[in-house]
Amino acid sequence: MKENIKKLWEDYLLSIGENFENTKLVCKMVDYFGDESCADELFDLVYEGKKVATCGSLWTYEYYKEEPFKKDELSIVTNFDGSKACVIKTVDTIIKKFSEVTEEEAKLEGEGDLSLEYWRKEHERFFKREFLEIGKVFSENIPVVFERFQVIYR
Repeated sequence: MKENIKKLWEDYLLSIGENFENTKLVCKMVDYFGDESCADELFDLVYEGKKVATCGSLWTYEYYKEEPFKKDELSIVTNFDGSKACVIKTVDTIIKKFSEVTEEEAKLEGEGDLSLEYWRKEHERFFKREFLEIGKVFSENIPVVFERFQVIYR
């Protein structure tokens, strides 16, 4: 864990009366949203409170043998190089088909013009890039993990 991220986690724990050495709280993951081409922009949206949801492919979770986030799990979101970070808490996670994501859910992601059309276009583009690495093919029926979260420490 980078020193600045470790300090953020320690500061968060102190802010809630926990001690880094013996806390039972777990940070599930430290990572950025998206990929190199969009991670910094997505981090800024999260930090500013405009992005309160994210969506990933269930196939990608399975490929990397990771579990989707569950309600109340904590994680740290960073920009691409990890120089900026904040602590988030999962509010809710739903697995559904790509085609079932709603206009309201697209707005929660806080990206572009907040429309479902923009969301679909950009996420299709992202999933097609991501699927090249894991040997999958995009379709409107792919299973996605839609996660709502809140920033709890900056």
